[in-house]
Amino acid sequence: MHSRSSSQLCSREVWTFAIQFKRTVLAVLAVGCFCLASPARAQFLINVQQVGGNVVATGVGSVDLTGLTVSGVNSGNPASMQTSGSFFDMVVLGSGIDQRWYQGITGPGQFGNFGGVTNASSFTGPGMGFAVGSFFGTGPLLNVPFGYVSGSLLSDSATWNMATLDSLGLIQGTYNYTWGGGGVGQHLTLQIGPGAPVGTVPELADSAALLLLGALPMFCIGYLRRGKQDGTS
Repeated sequence: MHSRSSSQLCSREVWTFAIQFKRTVLAVLAVGCFCLASPARAQFLINVQQVGGNVVATGVGSVDLTGLTVSGVNSGNPASMQTSGSFFDMVVLGSGIDQRWYQGITGPGQFGNFGGVTNASSFTGPGMGFAVGSFFGTGPLLNVPFGYVSGSLLSDSATWNMATLDSLGLIQGTYNYTWGGGGVGQHLTLQIGPGAPVGTVPELADSAALLLLGALPMFCIGYLRRGKQDGTS
């Protein structure tokens, strides 16, 4: 008799725990959907590093073109590095074919000295680029493939064999650029040499998983405490 009562009590507690856990999961998913519906700050990182005897640059992330206007067209300029001080500094990754330049960005006007133009030894990706300098008269410029949809993932790279950051005329440091307004600010980071640039914004699935993992311990502790109080009352 006592065994049956204990078994029923255990089953009832398991059932109650399952219901409460389901409610917690649904709440976390609701928060995740809210995050999806809310405008998120896009983040793009261009990382240029010395790797052995070569210089390797990667560009990954997504951008929102809101607030930017087309400045020009790049129809055939594959991966290259051009540095000429505050007059004209540019990095192009990937194929660089059939691109659009966008203006409306604020940030540092120089990331190089006088290294000239150096084409990459190899590259991957459809192409993206970034340029600064007084030559433009419009502020920094962002280069993305024609037809690019805001928020889509971009991933490009370029390698300069038998080169150094110095030989390419690059000034090591972290350069941050912003654009957009109305609570939808966008951010691009150019990291040259060692540093700790800001990472990309986590995908929604990652964010939801983190929310769930964070909420689960709190839920379990609260449930156990309540069970302990019920047992002593």
